[in-house]
Amino acid sequence: MILRLPTADLPESNGVVLPISRNKNGWSCVQGKIGGVEGTFVLDTACRAAIALNAPFAEKHQLREKFGSGVLPAGLGVAAAGVGGNVPLQLCPPTLLEIGSMSAKYPVVLLPKTQEGIPADGIIGTPVFSMRP
Repeated sequence: MILRLPTADLPESNGVVLPISRNKNGWSCVQGKIGGVEGTFVLDTACRAAIALNAPFAEKHQLREKFGSGVLPAGLGVAAAGVGGNVPLQLCPPTLLEIGSMSAKYPVVLLPKTQEGIPADGIIGTPVFSMRP
């Protein structure tokens, strides 16, 4: 990922330009769609998951039902560890992520099983940054 001032001369590239904004906490965000649902997503280069959605966003748009019950065998759980501690997650089947002119057809989506979360609709992590347009 290369960040440049809007006034900078841009070399020719096959990359995708993403309009990045800052949310009220100063975090870098992009507008996008996950499974056809619009949202604001934090760009997190330290997140190893492709996409992790905020629980209130997932509930508001009924994404647990839309994305299915997950792809993990019964009794097998997954959790993420972060600054706030461990968070139990539901691993969902791949769905479509759209950001600007870029789309990823098969990212894996994580839905937290907690009401706490970041002040955004979700996180886009490192695996998405390495995808080819």
